[in-house]
Amino acid sequence: MEFWNQIELFARAGEKESLRFLAACPGRRENHGKGEILHFEGDVLGALEVLLKGRVETRLPGENGDDGLAAAWLDGPTCLAPAPTFAQPPLSPVRMIALTEVEIHAWNTDEVLAFAGRNPVFLRALLATVAGKLAFLAERLREQNSLSLKRKILSYLHSLPIESDSTGIFVRLPLSKEALAGYFGVARPSLSRCLKRMETEVQLQVTGRIVRWIKPGESF
Repeated sequence: MEFWNQIELFARAGEKESLRFLAACPGRRENHGKGEILHFEGDVLGALEVLLKGRVETRLPGENGDDGLAAAWLDGPTCLAPAPTFAQPPLSPVRMIALTEVEIHAWNTDEVLAFAGRNPVFLRALLATVAGKLAFLAERLREQNSLSLKRKILSYLHSLPIESDSTGIFVRLPLSKEALAGYFGVARPSLSRCLKRMETEVQLQVTGRIVRWIKPGESF
């Protein structure tokens, strides 16, 4: 039981209720390889999933099938997307990708809700877990909105995979400038002006979707 107590849902429910749930609802175990897409954005989430081992990246939808923006990284053990799992309709708002080999335990949502309906303690733990995730997401959004546009752009650039060629290192923007402006909540001209200032102040070089950091001694 020590392992399950590391997961917020079972820690809140307590050992007695957690053991009752695990006995009544055995669920199923799944293994996924590195790079495997666990869910696409818009997929129906038919099960409560717990990441037992490994790391999962969540990405916001991109433009015209692009991979989109990395939103968060989850390390097991933890619940995967408990809030959208019990929403109506239960659709994944992000793409979930295994960054390592991962092990997941899943329970059908109807089975979980039926058990919770018979067990008020477990129901309260489930509701608290969902509410906690929503509060965490709200705080992340609040922090993101409090950053200046320049800091948002720098933070975003540092989150992108680094590539290199004969000229040096660079990152490749996965979205168009218009889509990025929408992501940052500004008009496209505001984004363009900020990038121009950053080319002078921080010595970024922006060519199409390629961004290079050319300030001596510094890099992404």
